Amino acid sequence: MNKSTSPLPLLVLPSLLIFCSCVTDPAGNAPPPHESGKSAPPDTAEPSQEVETSDLLTGSDWKFQDSGEDLDPSWSEPKFDDGDWKSGPAPLGYGDPDIATETSYGDDEKNKHITTYLRTKFKLPANKEATALQAKLRCDDGAIITLNGREVIRYNLPDEGVTSKTNAVEIISGDKEKEFLDFEIDPVSLQKGSNLLTVEMHQRGPTSSDLIFDMKLKAELKPAKTGQGSRPKGTLFKRSKIKKP
Repeated sequence: MNKSTSPLPLLVLPSLLIFCSCVTDPAGNAPPPHESGKSAPPDTAEPSQEVETSDLLTGSDWKFQDSGEDLDPSWSEPKFDDGDWKSGPAPLGYGDPDIATETSYGDDEKNKHITTYLRTKFKLPANKEATALQAKLRCDDGAIITLNGREVIRYNLPDEGVTSKTNAVEIISGDKEKEFLDFEIDPVSLQKGSNLLTVEMHQRGPTSSDLIFDMKLKAELKPAKTGQGSRPKGTLFKRSKIKKP
């Protein structure tokens, strides 16, 4: 009796072809073997670095000293006691209809105080970092401005030798009284948490009809670096030597 041919070999061949096509790429290379115990690399994407613009002085009140006296140099330092100073929102000054807080020029309108001193504090959020800083200043007539004790703006005043009796260089009048002037400030002057801004306002002369001060402090802020996975700046790590027994 003749033995019949089994169909099994015909079925095995297509199965092998299917299996081979699964374990090789089109070039005929096998994929790398799976390493047991290793998971996929973690997501290392950087946190959002979206920059936002904020006026750091929004809602701030200004403390001011309008006696016309020459103050001690420490008046522009954070520890200075301004507890007995008057305060109010900007614009500050006198002689203009849009003044929010009126300051005094003294008892004699023909011999007005030349200088008025102002201070305000504001906060930089701990989770933010400033990449740019711009002051927008409305000033009649001159001003010296410090940020955390560092002079950042000197406008319409001599470069040196300024006292409470020093007049501004030029008269600011007409439409210029309403203008906001732009000043770029190095954001390194800012610090996390509380910041102190001081302004020394000067008139052109003792018979000036008005005094105007207003200011905005525009900062470009981005999320601060958390420092995770990095060494603190300024720290040097040395490899210790192994002592032989």
